[in-house]
Amino acid sequence: MSTTDDINALLGITPSEIVKQTKAVKNELALPNANQLEEKIISETNDIMDSAKGALESILDMVQSSPQDAELVEAAASFVKAQTGLIDALSKLHLNKEKHKQNMELTKMRIAADQQMNTENNQTKVLLSREEIMSRLLEDAKRVDVIEADVL
Repeated sequence: MSTTDDINALLGITPSEIVKQTKAVKNELALPNANQLEEKIISETNDIMDSAKGALESILDMVQSSPQDAELVEAAASFVKAQTGLIDALSKLHLNKEKHKQNMELTKMRIAADQQMNTENNQTKVLLSREEIMSRLLEDAKRVDVIEADVL
């Protein structure tokens, strides 16, 4: 049995499978129920990271005991890379969620400001046109008889 097989047996999951799982998680983000999906991702990631901690310690101990074994060092490096990729994917998920929340709040604030500005603009505009004002003045006017006088 080779060193890589020993590491895979020790981990229970290969680094390539971890990478595949992170890709699967990215693909699952398109599902409609985002809250349940997020909880599932976090719980599964926590499980993977917990199991990965012990495995990483074991691999690093093996690397320290035989640093000449290039396959073992390469396996440790790829394992660490896969684990940091998983952490990076979670960080991006969290940042995207926070950005979305902030964008929603900004949009609500812009809509409220626009509504307030429209209300203020409508109050300051002339309520009647010139023709409407003249017609209303003439409707309320009293008729007066005009007497013509000759002026010399």
